[in-house]
Amino acid sequence: WQRDNGKLVWSTNLKENISGGINGGEGIVAIGTENGEVLVLGADDGKERWRAKVPSEVMSFSEAKYGVISVRTNDNRMHALDLTTGEILWSVGRGAPALTLRGASQPKVIGDVVLVGFDDGKLMAITIRDGEPLWEVSVSTPKGRSELDRMADVDGEFEYLDGVVYAANFNGRVVAIDLDTGKNLWSKDLSSYAGLSVDRDRLYVADADDSVWGLDISSGATLWRQDKLLYRQLTAPQVMGEYVVTCDFKGVCHWLSKYDGKMLGRDEIAGKAIEIAPIVINERAYVLANDGSFSVLQYRN
Repeated sequence: WQRDNGKLVWSTNLKENISGGINGGEGIVAIGTENGEVLVLGADDGKERWRAKVPSEVMSFSEAKYGVISVRTNDNRMHALDLTTGEILWSVGRGAPALTLRGASQPKVIGDVVLVGFDDGKLMAITIRDGEPLWEVSVSTPKGRSELDRMADVDGEFEYLDGVVYAANFNGRVVAIDLDTGKNLWSKDLSSYAGLSVDRDRLYVADADDSVWGLDISSGATLWRQDKLLYRQLTAPQVMGEYVVTCDFKGVCHWLSKYDGKMLGRDEIAGKAIEIAPIVINERAYVLANDGSFSVLQYRN
């Protein structure tokens, strides 16, 4: 769609069970399927350019950059594909735990490095051109007697700002990590499967029980906590001007003050769950719901 007016640009019926994506760049859009196929379309016309096979179900993609797009698959591995041919250039992975959450965080490209979160609680920085690991850190270490207790997936969205990576995992912690060295700058015990967002002053995260937290970005200290949305299966909260927006399993988006977490409003926009975090561009929130509806919201006082 056109971003400003919602006019349809193109639509393509892929006749596949889509499981992962969508991401792109450098003139393409990439979509993944349940049977491990990567489909690459032209961003201008939606026509198929090529398709390639990877070893497992596609869960998410990085941005396309330097002629490469990175694919996170369900077997706890990462594959880099050549944008011209679809050839797998390199693969990196870890052993998959016995029990994991369904899903995977979106790999993030920062300069010539791609960051990827794995199901064992590890976050890894990889050189995008050749697949050379630069560092890996444990967001948290799996612990507990049962496989459920030991789940430590890095499935939520993580962020980068001013040389620091901010990430969270399930049954674990929120951490701040120096991008160049992998050094842990601070950590806070807080379990999250949805992920987080940041601005210059604060980090915003929804925990596993769906409390929304505002943390000091330099130390991780708690600034506020909003607990009026418990068990609503929230998306990762996103910063939008003076506000934070998060959506839930009933198709409702909630607006909070980013300064103190106070509830400021809500919009019921869909008949089914919203599982994907809103994309915020120029103080508009673009929201895709499970019923197939696509909405654009702008908060007004």
